[in-house]
Amino acid sequence: MNTLKMHKYILIWVGILITFGITFPIAMARVSQTEKFSGQAIKSLGCNGKSLKTRSVVSWLETCSQMQVEALKKP
Repeated sequence: MNTLKMHKYILIWVGILITFGITFPIAMARVSQTEKFSGQAIKSLGCNGKSLKTRSVVSWLETCSQMQVEALKKP
């Protein structure tokens, strides 16, 4: 009987963690779309990983995914 009670608590905590894991990326995506947060760290790096001189929104899908990278030459 005690193990059923323990399993219930574990399932509740797993459900809470799964819910957090699903809702956190959705919230990040919604916040990143607003102009109010345009200077935040999540948008302050360019595709090359360097800081931007002017504030602008960097969308990975529109800009960074279009970049081409050269293959490394073997020594």
